[in-house]
Amino acid sequence: MSDESRDKVRSMMQALRVEVEPLMVSHPALVASFGALEKELDLGEARKQRTCPTCGSSGMAEATLCGTCWTKLTPAAP
Repeated sequence: MSDESRDKVRSMMQALRVEVEPLMVSHPALVASFGALEKELDLGEARKQRTCPTCGSSGMAEATLCGTCWTKLTPAAP
């Protein structure tokens, strides 16, 4: 799965969690099922982002070129 796809699925899972969380209090099986789904998807942590100092667009922290304006960037410190 591409990083872009993972980011989309992470966003969908977060939105789903917001909607489902109130129901989880009274439905322990829902908690278990949601946890199993998250484990199966194995999305990992989101990649760190930063803002280009030239154009202000968001991009990966480890990028060496801005994907929007092509400004040369120094990779961000880990």
